[in-house]
Amino acid sequence: MGFGAAHSKYAKTEIFNDGDIVEFVDGGHWADVDFSKAKDKSDMKKVFQANVSINGGELKLLTINKTSGNILFEAWGAEENQAWKGKKAKAGFTSMMAFGKMQKILTLQPL
Repeated sequence: MGFGAAHSKYAKTEIFNDGDIVEFVDGGHWADVDFSKAKDKSDMKKVFQANVSINGGELKLLTINKTSGNILFEAWGAEENQAWKGKKAKAGFTSMMAFGKMQKILTLQPL
């Protein structure tokens, strides 16, 4: 048995199911993340990340995409403050162009 996304500290899209409940356990933070394949810092991006619990399970670090970030910001106010702590959102999916191809993208709707 291998160690896949379910054993990672990161909340990757493939571990979510439509309708999962995501609880924010902190206010989140901005981070510089290397998206380059070689991990040589040639494709650094500033992303918003927060520690979350999925369906009351173990903690994962979730990188919030722009679509979900805008929706949650409208509902809960500025990111990177404690206003998001304890808030819950419902997971869903949409398809959109990302990294040059159509991909299944996680979306979060505030509860």
